[in-house]
Amino acid sequence: MTYDRSLRIDGEDFEIVAAAGEYDWSWREAALLRSASGELFYLFESGCSCESLGSYTRREDLTPVQTWQQAVELAKQDLNESHVAEFATQLNELRPARSTAGSVTA
Repeated sequence: MTYDRSLRIDGEDFEIVAAAGEYDWSWREAALLRSASGELFYLFESGCSCESLGSYTRREDLTPVQTWQQAVELAKQDLNESHVAEFATQLNELRPARSTAGSVTA
């Protein structure tokens, strides 16, 4: 589970827009990150309980995405259906009510 809302990767700060995953002694987590310049990136990592999201992440581990939906589509490859739904729900909750962008679907 992500406890902080930001990651520092290779000296650059990224906001964690949303994150979901499976957490136990080992974990798998997908996240949508936003750079200070507004670029969006998808990140998927896994590890043991002594590590957390971003522990060993490098800039080249990030996958550039253009939309939140694109990040959800990538998460479908990495997480089970219920965790993808949780990821999409988090993103929809952040979407402004008067936004003209469509909602994100799992």
